[in-house]
Parts: sequence; structure tokens; C-alpha cells
Amino acid sequence: MPTDLHSELAIGQIGMDLKADSNPDGETKDHYPTGSQYWQGTRSAAHSAIQILIAEATRYLDVHHNALEGVEPRPFHRDGQERPLLQLVDSHVNGAGFCAWLGTGGSGQVPPVLEIIQQALEGHPEAWGREPHRSQCQDACYSCVKTYENQNLHGLLDWRLGLAYLRAFSDPTWACGLDGDFSWPALRDWPNLAKETAMMTLRLWGGDKDADLIESTRNNSLNLMAFRLPLTHQSKCPWVIVRHPLWRPDRSNGALADFRQELAAQSAGTAVLCWDTFNLMRRPGRTRQWMTHQGRRTRRSQS
Repeated sequence: MPTDLHSELAIGQIGMDLKADSNPDGETKDHYPTGSQYWQGTRSAAHSAIQILIAEATRYLDVHHNALEGVEPRPFHRDGQERPLLQLVDSHVNGAGFCAWLGTGGSGQVPPVLEIIQQALEGHPEAWGREPHRSQCQDACYSCVKTYENQNLHGLLDWRLGLAYLRAFSDPTWACGLDGDFSWPALRDWPNLAKETAMMTLRLWGGDKDADLIESTRNNSLNLMAFRLPLTHQSKCPWVIVRHPLWRPDRSNGALADFRQELAAQSAGTAVLCWDTFNLMRRPGRTRQWMTHQGRRTRRSQS
């Protein structure tokens, strides 16, 4: 578990008891998203982090990759705070003692698992962020996170999100780009991805990139993107802010909250939603359905 959490990051948004942003009444039936569906990008990041950790730990132990398994990430209550829990277990019946050794430090020493996480964050961002891997691997491949053993997770895995999760997990002061700094290799491509995601959505559903796309630069040089969701038979189409899967849009202050308030002020009576690049890119049709109903529900709730 992390020692602390960055207040504007969503690494703790895992598990089943979650709420979807812009769904104030907790509506989960019909065409409204559940909390776990809305936060699927965070789950993707956590699972990717676990797979990176398994690969590094088995290499460190010099054992086969399938000697360790990852458990579904979940929230865990400790010291009055809910924190995310990443858990590895031994694959062998009754355990082989690998995980116990990884999590136990000797006298005056840190547990080996912390050293392994640090090694992963020092080596993989530069290695995976170099060409040709950077341009050829959009999310995950067999050169980085995918393996034969984790085929059941291939639809979730993403090396950029996994590394970002590990860094946020181990460093609660890191802002994951909310400070305007995207120089880290695992974040370098995200601003372009956000713009491509917005433009792809407009192309899919018939929007105009000149009239339905807004790019806002915040005081810290952070560029945020929003698009107007094209909907037929609707006079006021909702605005959708494109966020990183590890950003929390439900905070009352911060860059996302300020941008949302500006959009709401410019378009009175129009809903302002916030969706992540994972959902928008991986399942655009279903996400459009969710955004359509959220936009209508939000306006009724505000009126």
C-alpha cells in the first residue's frame, strides 16, 4: 500500500463501491455507467502495474514468470484512510515463500519489493519510451507488459498507465502531469493522445473540430482539451473534458474543476462531463451512450 495519496490523483479508485462522475444520483441502471465502469482506466493502470511488478520480481528472484500471480487490486482501510492494495501471491500450492521474502526486510533494510519498484521506475520508462517501441506500442505488447500468462488481461494492459500508477503509488507528491510537466517518458505522449481522442470522437459522431473543440492553457502551462459531444435532436450538447485515467475530476478545486466551471459559465444550461482517454479510446460506442445519458441527467439535476 502507498504511504499516502495525492489528493488530485485517482489511484485509489478501484474496487466495486465507486461512483461515476457526473452521475449525482448514483443511477446505475439502463444506460448510465456504474462507478467501476467509469473508473476502468484506473483498474487498467493498477493491473498493468501489477504485471510490471511480477516481471521485475521474478527476474530479481530468477524464477519463472508464472511463479507469481497478481490479485485483483482493491481498496484497504488502514489508519482511518482507504488506500489501494496491490497484492502478489505465490502460484505454488501452499506458497513457496517468494512473496513473504519480497515483502520482508532484514534488520535496517527495506523490503526487496521496494527496491524492485524503484528499479522498474528507473529503467523501464527510458527503455520503453525509446523508438521504435514508443511509436509501435500504443498500449502494450510482448516486448513490455504482455505475456502468455496474462492473456486474460490483455484488453486492460498499458505500459504507460502501469508505470504512471507505480510512480504515483510510490511518490504521493508526483502530480502525473497536473502540474503541466509531461517530460517523463510514460507521460510524454499523453497530451497528443488527448487531442487525438477528442478529434476521433468528433469524426465518429459527426462533430466539427473548429466549433466543437476547445483547448485551454492553465496558469501552470497545463493544456486541457474538451469537445462538444455531437447529439442529434438536442439543442445543447454536453461538453466533455478529456482527462488522464489517473486524474480525479470530482475534486472541488484544481485545474479540472476550474476548467469545468469555465465551460459551464460559457454555456449556461449545458452539462460539462469529464471522461478519460482509456474509456474514450477503448470503447467509444459504449462511452458515447453513457455520456449521452449523463448529459441529459446532469441538466435535469441542475434545473
